[in-house]
Parts: sequence; C-alpha cells; structure tokens
Amino acid sequence: MHAELVVVGLGYVGLPVLIEASSSGVRCVGLDSDADKVAALSAGRSHIDDISDDQVARALAAGVSFTADVSCLGATDAVVICVPTPLDEHQAPDLSAVTAMAASIAPRLTPGTLVVAGADRPGQSHLRPAQHPQGGRRLQRCLYEGGGGAVRTFRRRGGAGERHA
Repeated sequence: MHAELVVVGLGYVGLPVLIEASSSGVRCVGLDSDADKVAALSAGRSHIDDISDDQVARALAAGVSFTADVSCLGATDAVVICVPTPLDEHQAPDLSAVTAMAASIAPRLTPGTLVVAGADRPGQSHLRPAQHPQGGRRLQRCLYEGGGGAVRTFRRRGGAGERHA
C-alpha cells in the first residue's frame, strides 16, 4: 500500500499526529519498533491518555495500518519522525535519537520523500541537512517547532500532492 504519510514513533507526539492526519483524509502508516505497541494499536487499543480507543478504531477503519516493518518507508510521500528528545544535563534537547533515526531511514527512502522531524519541545530546529554516507543522498529535514495543538496544523488541502505541514 502506498502511504502518503508514515509516522515513525507512536508515542505521545507521533500517535496524535497520525490520528489527526488520518482524520483529515491522509493515507497513513504508523511505524514503531515496539511490537507490543504495534499489536495493541492494530487491535484498536490506545496507550496514550489523550487518544481514545475509539479514535484508534476510526483510524483503522479509515485505512491506517500500524507496523514495525521499515519497508513501508519505500512507498511514502512523507515521513514524520517523532522520537524522544529528552533534555540533557544542560537543559538542552538531546537530538541523538532524531539524528540516529534520520540516518537509519535514509537508505529506505525514495527520492523526493519529505522528512520532518517532529520536535516535542520548542527550540529544536537547529539540525542541519545531513549527507548520508551510502549513495550520497542528502536527507533534508524540515523541522516544525511547536507542540500541543500544533499537530492539528497538518491538513490535506486541494488536489493530490498538495499537502502542507
């Protein structure tokens, strides 16, 4: 299945992003390395307080799928990375998980795939595009600062291929 959006990391940031995008008519896949989380979501059970089981069930009925299989990255238009960004001992965001995830997904992407790193804390937009060592592909990251209600800004507008984040 071709997904318009793959959300990587289905925690308290990623799952709401996926639910909102899906409710706006975007074809979505949720990707997470936690097989138990994937199984629960696939069965319609939410692990996030702000997302009800009914919302997950509606997303499933709309065609959302949940997986731990990274091959879904090869057939998508956009990827949103939503991995933890805890604060370090200097109260600065630790972006190592975002950087590592971006590097690990890069070889699986097709040219033209948009990759967005969804920050769970404001002020995390200082990552720079990275050169991938295999194949010389540039992985450009558009970072969106915000949180809370900010996930609601992803809406499908206009015709096919016109998506705004």
